[in-house]
Amino acid sequence: MIQHAYLSWAAVTLDGWCDQLDCPIEAKHVGGREPLEVIIDRYQPQLQWCMEVTGAERCALSVISGVNPPVIEFIERDVAYADELVRRGAMFMNHVRDRTPPIDLTKLPSLRNSCTRSLVRSHCCSGLPSRMVSAAMT
Repeated sequence: MIQHAYLSWAAVTLDGWCDQLDCPIEAKHVGGREPLEVIIDRYQPQLQWCMEVTGAERCALSVISGVNPPVIEFIERDVAYADELVRRGAMFMNHVRDRTPPIDLTKLPSLRNSCTRSLVRSHCCSGLPSRMVSAAMT
């Protein structure tokens, strides 16, 4: 684990580090059905966080797609993106420290509504005895 230089709550566990390039390495093995750009977008928060914590200006992303050989992309640091991650992380850590929920749970819609119940009955409960379905809905 690597600790951020000045944020005591910020740390990262890297997949690797390249001394020659002075950058973190993140390795991903994906199914192979998505373009590389989609994979890069999906892992952008993690990549930017790695760079923020380590102070690196780029990150090597090694992607194995299906059974293909690894493709290595170098992702440049985006300071504005990293600043937003730090801002949101600090807000979250304040809630952890204060033992308050990060969102107002009373304003969330209930997951147990009639739409959900009919979806559960029609899509995942076919073939189950009705008493089991009823028990799952309560």
